Amino acid sequence: MCPECDEWLSLMTFKDEDTGEIIIEFFCEGAADDEFGFQIFTGMIDDDLEFMTEVGKRFERKMGVLLTHRSPDPYLEEDLNEDVKV
Repeated sequence: MCPECDEWLSLMTFKDEDTGEIIIEFFCEGAADDEFGFQIFTGMIDDDLEFMTEVGKRFERKMGVLLTHRSPDPYLEEDLNEDVKV
C-alpha cells in the first residue's frame, strides 16, 4: 500500500541492461497526485532461475532497495494546512 495515499502499489519487472540483474519496481498509480516508488534489486540473473527446481526450497540472495521518488499530494497538503489555521 502506498504510504502517501493508501492505494495499492503497481509493479513491473525488468533487467539491468549492464548486469542482467532482475529488478522489481513498485510505484503508486492511485487517484491522488502524490508520488511514491521504489526498486528492489534482487541480486539474481536469469541463470539463477534455472537452479530453482525444488518446490518449497528456500533460495537466498542479498537484495537491495532504492527509494526512487516520494512526495505527498500537494492538493491534500493545502487542504490540511487550511484546516489547521490557528
